[in-house]
Amino acid sequence: MSTEKQRADWRTEVRSETPQPAPEPEPRGWRYNRRLGVLLLAAAVVLASLLGVSRGVRSQYRRVTEAYAEGTDGSGYGVAYYGRGMDERAANLCKIAGKSQYGGTFASQVEAVEQARLAVSSAGTAGMLYEAVSSLTDAVDALNAELKDGSLTDADERLRQSEYQSFQDQLFKLRNVAVDYNEVARAYNDKVLGGLPAAAMKNMLHLPEAEEYR
Repeated sequence: MSTEKQRADWRTEVRSETPQPAPEPEPRGWRYNRRLGVLLLAAAVVLASLLGVSRGVRSQYRRVTEAYAEGTDGSGYGVAYYGRGMDERAANLCKIAGKSQYGGTFASQVEAVEQARLAVSSAGTAGMLYEAVSSLTDAVDALNAELKDGSLTDADERLRQSEYQSFQDQLFKLRNVAVDYNEVARAYNDKVLGGLPAAAMKNMLHLPEAEEYR
């Protein structure tokens, strides 16, 4: 009986020493990982903040571009409008100078005006338009001086006076509306782009700066 008891005890010991299967690991994911959850939440907050700043600043910048094109009062008479008006008057002066009866006398002056007109028509910002208008004004003044002393017909002389005066009127009005536009552009640069948090993020987000007409 003792031998059988020893054998039974031995079998019990063997069974108790058999390794038990390891418990399955708990599934891991952001729901079960607080640190990962916090990091994802922080990233979402930062991304939302960046997007919010970018959208807000760009919305304000659109107001600047609208003021450039349509005027600060939305009337449609902005800096760009009077730039186009100067371009049209310059083109009319070139038509007078290009008549065949004058035999190409004013060809070099007309070419200078045409090049300046291209710069005006392609200007997309106030700073670019300022440079282009300055060049156009110089070129038109030079052409007008030649036309004035060029023995034009009476009809062409009257047309020259009218178109050149209109050109000067457009320039005068442009400079007036530019004062109001510059205030809008300066306020955007100082208060929106220069304020927090935009100032700290403008390089990272490539936020646009408004150009003044000067």
